[in-house]
Amino acid sequence: MGFYNIDATARLVEWRKTGWGEQGIRNLRFGDVHTDIVADGDTVRVVSDKEYVLKVNGKKYKVKAGTQAFTLK
Repeated sequence: MGFYNIDATARLVEWRKTGWGEQGIRNLRFGDVHTDIVADGDTVRVVSDKEYVLKVNGKKYKVKAGTQAFTLK
């Protein structure tokens, strides 16, 4: 799936995303964080109950509680 580092202490998820179809993970729990991370093409949609940092292919995105989308560059 490409998720290679999930660190609850640092509140960090690192993902090496490849391909363009829908991919990701739902219902991921690490520490006290519960999140969905799903990409479709170059858009990543995230739902989370807490803040953390999502690093996709080396670029960092600050995830806030709630629902948001990031466009990968």
